[in-house]
Amino acid sequence: MFLSSRSDKLIRHNKKLLIIAGLMFCSNSFATQYDFIVQPIHSPAKMKEIYQPMADYLNKETGHTFNIVTAKSFISYWAKMKKGQYDLILDDAHFTDYRVKHMDYTILAKIPNTQSFSIITNKNENLTDYKKLVGKKLITLPSPSLGSMHLAKMFPNPAQQPNITNTNSTEKAIKAVQRGKYYAALVPTSMLSNIKNINTVNTSEMTPRMAVSASPNIGEKLQNKIRVALIKASTTSSGKSMLNAIKISAFKATNAKTYQGYEKLLASVWGY
Repeated sequence: MFLSSRSDKLIRHNKKLLIIAGLMFCSNSFATQYDFIVQPIHSPAKMKEIYQPMADYLNKETGHTFNIVTAKSFISYWAKMKKGQYDLILDDAHFTDYRVKHMDYTILAKIPNTQSFSIITNKNENLTDYKKLVGKKLITLPSPSLGSMHLAKMFPNPAQQPNITNTNSTEKAIKAVQRGKYYAALVPTSMLSNIKNINTVNTSEMTPRMAVSASPNIGEKLQNKIRVALIKASTTSSGKSMLNAIKISAFKATNAKTYQGYEKLLASVWGY
């Protein structure tokens, strides 16, 4: 009897261990890894440095793993994006709208307000007509960045354009103009508030600021978790720390209608 009782206890104990192990396995099996990318406005190393805090925050808030991936240029970014290689993306209005219309992505949240792009020269260049930039050296982010789309609208004739050089850094573009290395640059207007020694020639129309969108690989339940985590970030200590690290004031609720129509910039200028 004693041996039988002891044996029964051992069996029950082993069953408990198996149940616990099974629960742990199930829990871990639902913790999935996803690729998270931000449009390449800096070098790959700089992009990882800036946006890793956002990935860390989402990892903690959702229980899943978001790995920062990068692209060397907008061309490679665009090529891979069209193949659906990115699960979570933070980028501009034209890319966001394209994915909603053609790739079944869902917009989760956006950076507040709108943005524009400005053509600048050195303060010593008293230029007010952007059309006089034809043939002059201009530096900007490469196509199909949103700034390059606006630039193509300003200069629709390929034979009547500035002499354009590409860079992967808007900070470098501004400094190049300040130092007289380039005659002009096209950069986000928001970057110019505290910049000295420049002359603003022209400013583009306003567009919504960058949005976070999710591919169909991310289920609706997880999409909602990400949405809630981003929107509440400005109200929590961990969220504020993340926002401060990536230099964004907040994320706010939005929808596809806010970005509707901007994919036409890609259709008319770049093609797809």
